[in-house]
Amino acid sequence: MNYIPYSYKFKRFKKKTLELLCKILLDNKTISFKFIKYKKLFQMLLKVNNINIVDERLITGHNNEVICIIKLDHFEIASGSKDNTIKLWNLTNGECLKNLIGHTDDVICLLLFNTNEIVSGSYDNTIKVWDKINGICIRTINGHTRSVVCLIKLNEKEIVSGSWDKLIKIWNFQSGTCVRTIKGHSHYIYSLIKLNDKQIVSGSFDQTIKRWNTDVGVCFKTLTGHSHYVSCLIKLNKNIIASGSDDQTIKIWDITYGKHLSTLYGHTYHVSSLIKLNEKQIASGSHDHMIKIWDVLSSECLKTYTWKSVSCLIMLNEKQIVSGSWDDNSIKIWSLEFKYDKPVKKDSLKDTLLEIFCKKIIKTE
Repeated sequence: MNYIPYSYKFKRFKKKTLELLCKILLDNKTISFKFIKYKKLFQMLLKVNNINIVDERLITGHNNEVICIIKLDHFEIASGSKDNTIKLWNLTNGECLKNLIGHTDDVICLLLFNTNEIVSGSYDNTIKVWDKINGICIRTINGHTRSVVCLIKLNEKEIVSGSWDKLIKIWNFQSGTCVRTIKGHSHYIYSLIKLNDKQIVSGSFDQTIKRWNTDVGVCFKTLTGHSHYVSCLIKLNKNIIASGSDDQTIKIWDITYGKHLSTLYGHTYHVSSLIKLNEKQIASGSHDHMIKIWDVLSSECLKTYTWKSVSCLIMLNEKQIVSGSWDDNSIKIWSLEFKYDKPVKKDSLKDTLLEIFCKKIIKTE
């Protein structure tokens, strides 16, 4: 291996540790934190350099199906489960940091509103706001008459919820009051995404996708094409969205013109989740026990990962995704076998980054 040139003296710096540093900075490989002594220092280095790699691992602790997951920061996530709890996890060691108890039925959706507050929706028909630091429920928002299954942040003052009562509601986040109720779907609402501060998109059991103006609650477009309910939605860019359905397909749409662009075939059961990986690729999870990586332009499946029945997916960083399982109540961290779009180059590394790292190492010796 070619070592990084440096003018700093390393005191008792192990060869393998230096090789690991070179690997991070030059090769962009998936890194395992094997050197416990230097774990915090490597995490600091990774955060500065926006790499943020953690070990692949299986996380267990829920007593029932894991239904939803959100990213809290580079090394922490939160999960909602059919055991009625929300758990906060440290990804570097798989430790459960907090157990949020308050819902009386399944926790179906989670939203990180800001660095300190998490919002949850449940089969108990309520929305709860939680203090992430102290692990307590700050307030409960009532208004839906059926399960709350999707949540999005509209702006710094408002959140939006979708429910099995066929309604979309916009809420003042601080007061918990309903600002507007949007009607139009003829069956359960399953998914929501934000296009911009004035527009949202919803997917429903009525097999349609609707684009709404949030100021007046008017439906701009209704997209049809799925033969079963629309379970998940993602925004690819300002004009293009993707939808997953119980009809086992993923469809790509031009939301501005309401045009169907393509259909991705490959799953053999309900498509439960979609995430955007980059401008060209998306990932999908399904109850067919598969996670698939897709090229959106060619509609080609690039890679298939086989595991358990996948309930949810999130993107952790450019190299890793996290999935939740219906089958064994677990959470799994996956490392994707793709290179960075913009690899870190030798000549682009800042001397100060290495200097800080070296000084920290010397100080701990």
